[in-house]
Amino acid sequence: MQMSMATTTYTQSLLQKMSSNDKDLRFQAVANLMNDLRQQSFKLDDDSEYHVVQGVLKLLEDTNSEVLNQVVQCIALLLYKVNGLSFNRISDALCSTFKNVSTDTEKLHDMKVTSLKTIFASFLQQQQAKQIFNPPNIIMHHLVTVIVESSRTKANRSNGRLHNAGHGEIEILDLIRDTLSTTPDVRYKFFLCHIPLSRILRKNLASPRADIRQRVPILI
Repeated sequence: MQMSMATTTYTQSLLQKMSSNDKDLRFQAVANLMNDLRQQSFKLDDDSEYHVVQGVLKLLEDTNSEVLNQVVQCIALLLYKVNGLSFNRISDALCSTFKNVSTDTEKLHDMKVTSLKTIFASFLQQQQAKQIFNPPNIIMHHLVTVIVESSRTKANRSNGRLHNAGHGEIEILDLIRDTLSTTPDVRYKFFLCHIPLSRILRKNLASPRADIRQRVPILI
């Protein structure tokens, strides 16, 4: 899709402010984007959307706390406006931080975790949590996949065991726990969507690892 001149100008101006050395300009750029995202008629073409998503994700590494707080809120809004490819890029960028091969710094990792918590909390506040097909639920599926893959490694020998789960998998379990504790009435539909996770949790009720045993009963 060819970009219109107005869209090109908007995107260039936005990206220029996002990459500015002035924290106030970066903050204002994200604030303006959030205001636009709240408008039902707001829509970017595919090329502009790609660059805007890249710019927002890059700001997760910003050094200013006020800018970071804005970015976290902005990502939650972006999910409802972008196309499938951009959605997957955002989801992959956030969820990849839990994998053992992640190269994220500790600060970037923390910001991605905060972004995920904000996404889930924002969605629950919209009182749409009982809908099965929704952006946060798709992201949760990606997180559950990390746990499922961990339970299938050769080192575990027995499929479904989390004996060798790393820090990332533990964090995901805590994230799921926090999400379900906020809105317990969605628990049934959550596990209806994520049956593999339910099976894995039940197999780990008597795990030799204390940190797993402590979390599993709360989740089931």
